[in-house]
Amino acid sequence: MNQQVLSALHPTTLTVLQHMYSADKLYGTESAEPMSLEGTERNVRTGFEQGAAIHTLMRNSSTKRSLEVGMAYGFSTIWMIDALRERADSLHIAIDPFEKTWFRGIGLAQLARLGFKYNFQLIDRQSIHALSDLIRQQEKFDFIYVDGLHRFDDVLVDFYLCDQILNCGGLIAFDDAWMQSVRTAVNFVRANRAYESVRQPVANMAVLQKTRDDDRDWWHFAPFKVAPHKQRSLLTKISSRILRSIKE
Repeated sequence: MNQQVLSALHPTTLTVLQHMYSADKLYGTESAEPMSLEGTERNVRTGFEQGAAIHTLMRNSSTKRSLEVGMAYGFSTIWMIDALRERADSLHIAIDPFEKTWFRGIGLAQLARLGFKYNFQLIDRQSIHALSDLIRQQEKFDFIYVDGLHRFDDVLVDFYLCDQILNCGGLIAFDDAWMQSVRTAVNFVRANRAYESVRQPVANMAVLQKTRDDDRDWWHFAPFKVAPHKQRSLLTKISSRILRSIKE
C-alpha cells in the first residue's frame, strides 16, 4: 500500500476500508442480515488503488464540494468523504436510486462507522432528475465522480449535466475506463469540450479538468474516436492487482 496515502487517512477510515476490502459480507441499514459480496458483485466496488487516487486528487485540488453518481457499497464514498474531512464547510453528495434497495444501505452503514463529523447527502433519484435539480438550484462542485449506468448515452448525459454544475478548474472522473462505452464518451468530451486530461496512476479511470464553461457555436461538432472494444478480463487483472496490494 502507498504509505503516504495511508498516513493521510483518518484512523477510523483506514479501519473501515480495510474491513470493507477484505469482507465477503457487509451489513446495511435496510436488512438485518449481511449482504454477500461474492461473485460479480465485487466488481461494483471502487478498488483501493482507484480510491487512493481519488483521495489524492481531491486533496491536491483543494476540493470542498464533491459529488458522485452511483454510491452502491460506499467504497468511493468513504474515500471521498475522508478527503474532505479537514475542509471547512465541505459537502459530499451521492446520487443513487438503488442505495436502499439493491444495495440494502450498505454504503450508508459504512459511513456511520466513521469517527469524525462530515456533511453528506444521499439523493435517491435517477441521475438525470437529481442532476437537473442541482442545476436548477445553481449548485456547484469541485470534483465529480461518474460511476452510474455505463451505456454510452447514459455516460454522456451524466457528463452533460455534471458539466453544468462543475466549477471551472474542477475535476470530473469516469470509472470503468476499460469499457468501450465509457472511453468513447470520454473521447467525445476531449474532442468537443474544454477539458484537459489529468495524469493519474489508475488505468481504470479517466480524469479530466474543466478549463472553461461551454462557449461553442450552436453548430459545433468535432469528430471523435469510437474506442476499440476491450475484454472484461482487463477489469479482472486490475482487481487482482488491487487485492494483492491490500494483502501486502
